[in-house]
Amino acid sequence: MKLGQPLFKLGIFCSSIAIYPWLLSLKYPAIWDRNVTLTLIMIFLLGFYNEIIAPLHPNKYFNLIYTLLAMLVLIFLKTKMINYHLVILLICQLGLIFLAKNRPFTPIIQQLIIPVFTTLPLIYTIFHFLSYKFVMMILAINTVILSLILVKRIILGVFCPTLILGALFLLEYVSFNNLLISIFLIMIIRITQHYKPNIFQQSAWFNFIRILLSLALLL
Repeated sequence: MKLGQPLFKLGIFCSSIAIYPWLLSLKYPAIWDRNVTLTLIMIFLLGFYNEIIAPLHPNKYFNLIYTLLAMLVLIFLKTKMINYHLVILLICQLGLIFLAKNRPFTPIIQQLIIPVFTTLPLIYTIFHFLSYKFVMMILAINTVILSLILVKRIILGVFCPTLILGALFLLEYVSFNNLLISIFLIMIIRITQHYKPNIFQQSAWFNFIRILLSLALLL
């Protein structure tokens, strides 16, 4: 396996998680301390396994060793106060990734649970608070991504994300212009999925869509 492609996928994964908090930092005062670095390292460790190691089909013993090593990396980093919540979160998410191998619920774990429970801790460590708006936006973005995977019919596949994004507009979380741009983006993706379904066989594409959707909703 060429290393360039997995590294590119790793970069897309990490960017798809960090893009929303970064965009928020342009609007709200951010606190960039060592806990932010620790959270970013946790995201990197998850992405490294998911995008580089998992395709090699490691056995359960390697998974256990990787989990222990990842724990040690977080625990022994030179921070003033180790955030053990992040260590527990890392273990739980690695466990979910191990569990999700070639299962029907794999998209739910990889495109909803993992992104939500990595983005929200990153937001919290950057801003030291979480609002309902942040949580709802993250849930909505990743639910839209999940619907692009699970809903196969093109009309229903446009309607479901539009309904979710419309709810954000009604809650006044996004502007009307952002709503229109996002719906237009979803329509383009759906049409592409319909005529070129092979393009979206890899999860990296949906991570890239998460980046585009975050930009469309926040810029």
